[in-house]
Amino acid sequence: MDNIDFLLDFTRKVCETGAQIMAKQMNSKPSKYNLFFTQTPRGIVSITQVLDYVIHRWGLPLCCFLIREKDLEKQNKISYSPFVDWIESFKSAELMAREIKNNERYGLGSAIGPKACHLFAKFYVSVFKLTKRKDDGWSDISYEIPFDSNVGRVLWRTGFLLFLAEEKDYVEYGVINKGKGKKTKYCFNHDKPKCEEYPLRKDYCRGYNKEKNLIEEYTT
Repeated sequence: MDNIDFLLDFTRKVCETGAQIMAKQMNSKPSKYNLFFTQTPRGIVSITQVLDYVIHRWGLPLCCFLIREKDLEKQNKISYSPFVDWIESFKSAELMAREIKNNERYGLGSAIGPKACHLFAKFYVSVFKLTKRKDDGWSDISYEIPFDSNVGRVLWRTGFLLFLAEEKDYVEYGVINKGKGKKTKYCFNHDKPKCEEYPLRKDYCRGYNKEKNLIEEYTT
């Protein structure tokens, strides 16, 4: 069995289990579960072509390593860590996270999203502590926290963000874009949110306890 057959077989086995769990948790259908996806102008969509996924999502990062090594060879230079040398050449982990996606020569483009770039920065700097640099630009607060819409949805509806600033401030700085949400009025993207299972709801969830408008008047 070659590598492609192995990947397809492994994916089918994961989907057999994962699809049922996902459907139950997200109040969805098992048929919507897929491990292959791609980035399009409409956002991330699922696909069924294994080569499309593997070559795009895995091939581009591998090419980045190879091109870095080849570029050094042209300069008659040798490095045992060409990729590390490149990412640590930036003044901060935040700049590094942006360049991983946007750099004209080495950037991964649509093969990686902004949140994944910042997750990489978090893993590299704070979790596994792999960085050789010790200056402030590479500290634990040197990169944007990798939030996604689900985290933002919970932080808003629990009222946590209102401890930090007023609603008008979030509107002024473009954090809240009225009328541009995903039309979802629940913390978990469906009409059966698990508020009763949320361990902090009694003491901390403002939307659950007293200000229902945080849930009812905002789509995210």
